[in-house]
Amino acid sequence: MWHKRRPFVITICIAALIACCVCISACGSLENVGEMVIDESCGPESYPLNNHPDVIYEDNAELLISAHGEGDTHNGMISLEDVVNVAELEAVGGKIMRSEYVTYAEYVNEISANDGKTPQIHDNRVVFVVEIYYPSGLDVRAGHIENCMALALYDAETGEYLGGEYRTVSEE
Repeated sequence: MWHKRRPFVITICIAALIACCVCISACGSLENVGEMVIDESCGPESYPLNNHPDVIYEDNAELLISAHGEGDTHNGMISLEDVVNVAELEAVGGKIMRSEYVTYAEYVNEISANDGKTPQIHDNRVVFVVEIYYPSGLDVRAGHIENCMALALYDAETGEYLGGEYRTVSEE
């Protein structure tokens, strides 16, 4: 009787051994793939405003005050030419509606259509606001926005893009 079951038992043992080897190999390779594919330094968690609970853009309102004085009107702050290629913008039909230095508090309270405010930017931090109107619309990730008003916010001192918003406006 053992002789008749012997080939069957050996086949089952070999199949189990192969299955174990395949599982061990697959688990090991999945761990390696996960380490190679997932880069935790990328994505929203790596953005400065998402990863710091404290103020990281400190008060620099003195730049705004001195920019209204005599001499260099930019006083070390970025200019429109630093953030917008005017020739390309005009080629696609965009029109600059606003480009100005304001404090972050002024931006939040008087310019932005959003209610949100980030605690990482001090209220007296000088920001550079650029508002562009696209009468033919603008294609963004969410789709096409007709009569689009695009608003971009930059740190006036470093030039870092801090965010923006899009909205449809009535034809002008």
